[in-house]
Order: sequence, then structure tokens, then C-alpha cells
Amino acid sequence: MARRKIGLVIVGGLGDVCLTRKYSAFYGTDLSSKFDILSIIDIYNEIRVKNEGEIDDLFKYIKKEKIKGKFESDIEIILKNNLLNSINYIKIDKDNPKLPDKFFENIEEDDIIDISTPNKFHLGLAKQVLEKHGNLVIEKPIVNSLEDLIELESLLKNISLNKRKIMDAEHYSHYGNVKKYLQDFKLISADVVRGYGLGKVKKIELTIEEKEDFVNERNREIIEVERSGGGIWMDTGIHAIAFLRNMGAKIDYSSVEAQPYKSHDEIIQDEKYGETGIEVSFDIKSGEFFSDKCRAEIKVSKCCSLQNKKFVIDYDNGKVEIDIPNRTIHSFNRKGTPIFDYYGYGDAFYHVFDDMRKSIIHDEEPLTSIDKAIWNVRDIFLIYSKAKKLKKLEYGEHRFSSFPTPKVEITNNSRK
Repeated sequence: MARRKIGLVIVGGLGDVCLTRKYSAFYGTDLSSKFDILSIIDIYNEIRVKNEGEIDDLFKYIKKEKIKGKFESDIEIILKNNLLNSINYIKIDKDNPKLPDKFFENIEEDDIIDISTPNKFHLGLAKQVLEKHGNLVIEKPIVNSLEDLIELESLLKNISLNKRKIMDAEHYSHYGNVKKYLQDFKLISADVVRGYGLGKVKKIELTIEEKEDFVNERNREIIEVERSGGGIWMDTGIHAIAFLRNMGAKIDYSSVEAQPYKSHDEIIQDEKYGETGIEVSFDIKSGEFFSDKCRAEIKVSKCCSLQNKKFVIDYDNGKVEIDIPNRTIHSFNRKGTPIFDYYGYGDAFYHVFDDMRKSIIHDEEPLTSIDKAIWNVRDIFLIYSKAKKLKKLEYGEHRFSSFPTPKVEITNNSRK
């Protein structure tokens, strides 16, 4: 008898984003009635995962060394129990991860394979799935180099997907408030008879500043160029690029200006690490929803004194403020009078997987489709190519509200 639920396989399933975000989106929500987590694939020996006496020590190690977010204790209990009793576990090589051929024997037509590994492994694993079967969710960015992007595009042109769905897990687009804004984008611009009457967009300010340093190994890995393909622009700036693409904004590439920075934090001064902050600006091509002189300004960074994640869109007749952490939208007219307020419910990764589920069932394109994901990566590298020389900040120098980070003793353990 066929499974009622959609099967889910998570490659890199014992990593940061899965433990701190994705499993919380499944366990304790109605997604648990719609999905079965069939398999988790990672680099640890099976005995450490499938032995009751070993799994506690493994999770202690992972929580101390490998994750930066909060791993909820109740989710940990559920996950451990399921790993011991119901979820299949497969070990793959940490330097050359490959899915065993027998793995695909249990993958059914609607099942999803989620690739949550370091960026450098995305293409190889995606190729295996595309050449076999299964739907794909790939962590952003989908690949970590232009060469890989070209290879992926070539592969997609030469295979038949047969209604299979591919999307990247660009979760900012799936925050409830961001998704609501994108859904109502035309309505907000339309005249007061048909909408909110704000007119055309004349300026866009996208800020993603995080109050985090690089003591944590996970944070160092996201700016390690070989693993990630770039620094903070590749890891986090892609959220800003994706937001603009989902608005329908088109970049005037001739107008791009970009200045990358690197924090004075001693532990990441090695050239193998990319930028920790960047300022990017460019013109948006005019059109039905964008004015003749619309400019986008983006600031992305870590090592800030305050966390600030806010998207502000100025219109001819007012503005919209999207507060990412608070999940709110506030809209004002030119006089500053509130027009509408909205609170976005549900975790972003809940919406990522529910969007994929609906796309499979209704044969529709996901919000963060593979075509959009490819263009987002292309834009990231194009802007890198336009960037000025990396500026290294002196100790105590402020940029993006950055604060003097504590000096960290570099040991073998901190570099592993």
C-alpha cells in the first residue's frame, strides 16, 4: 500500500539549519501529518547515531561545536527517539559525499530529497538526484561557483524533470510577513479604488545586520570561500537579491557599486575567509511598479552591536517597513498615517516545505523555484565582480555598527 504522506530525506540532516530550524518546523506542527522523515544522511558513523549509549554523546558534541542556533530540548528528544527507532540513517563521506544507489530504491514519485550540506557539495548531490528521481530542495545558494552554475544549467536543459519540482530553501522569502508583502505587491501599488494607492517604488533599503562574531565554527564556515563560494554576501546577501527578484525588480547591472569589508576579528583574517560585511547599491530598471529613478541599497554584515533585519520600501505616496525578526509589516502614507499592519504567522521553514508540498500536489512552480535560484546566484557573482577591493577594518573601527570583538586564541580545535 502506497504511503499517504510525502517522504522526506535530509542530506546533512545533523547540521545547524536542520537541528535549529527544520525539525522544529516538522515536529509539533501539522507538517508531521503530511510528511514522513524517512532518512537522515550525514558524516557520522552509524553506531554513534543508532546506539542509545552513543547518541547522547554525539548530540553533545554537535551542540557544542557545530551549531550556533538554539536546539530545542523537546525537539532533540523526539529526533533522538525517531533516529533510534524509525528514521533510517546513512553515513556518507565528508570529503566526497555520494548517495548509495540502493538509496533510490525506496524513493517514491512525490518524495523530497533535501540537500542541507555545505555549498561546495550541492551540485554533486543534486546531479545524483536529477539523474535518478525525486523532488529536490537545496539550501541556498544552490551552488557555490559560476562553473557549477553552468554545469547545473546544462544538466537541467538535457534531462526531463517529468513534473518533478526543484527549489532552493531561501527562507527569507517564506517568512510570513515577507510572503504577505510579495503576495500583495500589486495591491499596495494600485490606486485607492483597487488597492492601497502607494504608487510606484522609488527606493529600496534592505538591511541584514547580525550581532554575531566568528568564535563559533559554524559562522566561520559560512565565510570560508572554498566551502561556501564567498563570504557574507554569498551566504546572506542572497536573501536580499531573492527578495528583489520576487518583487519583480530588475537590476541595472551597469550601475552596480559594492564595497566589501572584513571584521578585525583575528580568527578570520586568513585569506581563505571572505568578507564579513558589504554595502551594495544599484539602480532598478523603471517599469509598471518602479519609478524612473529607483535605487536599491543593501547592507549585509555580521559583528554588529545591534541586530537589524529590516526591509524598507519607499513609494511615491508612502512606505512599507518589513521587520524580519518581529514578523511584521507596517505601511504608512506620505503623512505618516498607518495604512495597514500585518503579523506573519508560522516559521519560514514550515512555509518552505509546505510550499513544496503544494507545488507537488498541484503541479505548480514553487515560490523559490530553480529558475529564480539560478538567477540569484548569477547576480551574486556579478556583483562580486563589480566590487571594490576588500577593506579590512582596524581594531575598534566601526562599520555597520560593528563593535570591537574579543580577541580569540586560535587553536587547532578552533580551526578544524
